[in-house]
Amino acid sequence: WMRQRDASCHCASMRAAVLLYHSNNVSRNDYAGNDHIALMKDLRLLAELHIPVVSLHRLVDAFDGKVELPPICVALSFDDSSSFDWHDLAHPTLGPQRSLANIMFDARTARPDVPLHATSFVIVSPAAREELDRTSLIGQGWWGEDWWQAALDSSLMAIECHSFDYNHKDIT
Repeated sequence: WMRQRDASCHCASMRAAVLLYHSNNVSRNDYAGNDHIALMKDLRLLAELHIPVVSLHRLVDAFDGKVELPPICVALSFDDSSSFDWHDLAHPTLGPQRSLANIMFDARTARPDVPLHATSFVIVSPAAREELDRTSLIGQGWWGEDWWQAALDSSLMAIECHSFDYNHKDIT
């Protein structure tokens, strides 16, 4: 859990965590080796503990003092987002894998009273996605953008820009 250090902030007593998942992390069918399984189990635990999931945007706004949030909350982030954030995966060795979005849809169906939201950080460069698909996946076109608008329209996910190389030049 993170604790806000600035006592002058409206959210000084808020505790929040950002849980980060990679939809490409599917090396085994267990919690540690599969972020799809981890998300499913984490959502169940958060619901059982009545810990609300808030959007990453609201969490940032709370740290900026613009909104108030519950004293304990969680935001969900999907990093290096591939098509598996939205589309189910027919994994060649581990079998069918539910997409991160469909896991969230399932959780929302099971507990409609529990709000859910995630922010997916996508790599916007088609050339970078093509290179990543070829070098990091198995060249099946699994780093596409065909799902971005549907994700936005679902109100379940926000789409944000992720750099390709983690280098962010200072803008002056």
